[in-house]
Amino acid sequence: RLAAQAPGLPLLPSPAIGATNVALQPTLVWSAATQGDTYDVQVATDSTFTQVAATASGLTTTSYAVPAALNGGTTYFWHV
Repeated sequence: RLAAQAPGLPLLPSPAIGATNVALQPTLVWSAATQGDTYDVQVATDSTFTQVAATASGLTTTSYAVPAALNGGTTYFWHV
């Protein structure tokens, strides 16, 4: 599908930046992006996303249940 402009960026409300005591198998939730039809999500242990712990692509919903438990006591980053 061809769009007149690039899709807007989704907001990542849950879990929030800096959140603590997050479930080890969380569900990530974001707002729909303007003109966004599908979403790719990554969870990593570094902010440059070279150490990816979970990933999914082509999602048509605005949430992603991490399929396996993450390691406790580890900082994770996520983006869509």
